Amino acid sequence: MSTYQHIAQRAGQVPVRQLCQVLRVAPAAYYAWQRRQQVPAVEPAWQVALPGRLARPLLAQSRRLGRA
Repeated sequence: MSTYQHIAQRAGQVPVRQLCQVLRVAPAAYYAWQRRQQVPAVEPAWQVALPGRLARPLLAQSRRLGRA
């Protein structure tokens, strides 16, 4: 479990600022982590636009080139 997950679990019982201080984490860093957890992963437009049988070879090539 990450430090941020630990803070999220205890946030209802202990103030976040106090948890952050004890765990030596900036509250802004915790809240930034929390926002990132709420943002859904975005699929590349070409994956959405192409049917599955066409997208698979492009995705494989993209992975070989280190882009996915």
